[in-house]
Amino acid sequence: MTVTYLRTPEGHEVDLLGSAAGETELLQAVSDATARNVAEPDIQALEEAGRLYPRAVRRPADVYARRLPRSAPEGILAQPAYEWMLS
Repeated sequence: MTVTYLRTPEGHEVDLLGSAAGETELLQAVSDATARNVAEPDIQALEEAGRLYPRAVRRPADVYARRLPRSAPEGILAQPAYEWMLS
């Protein structure tokens, strides 16, 4: 697996850009993905990175949550960080 971070042309950072077996994943660590004011900048970074990597899975990794704010765009998957680490 190749792993790095990504800075979008707009200047936002995505914590992890990983690629393995032909699948690309963008992962953003979020302290509380259900709180719009907390998650919005992180989700915006994932959305921008998704334009650069349109086939990538976009995932904010929260400590507990399985939900996203209602303002989150389609195609962003909610998953607790521990589940992602164990998979």
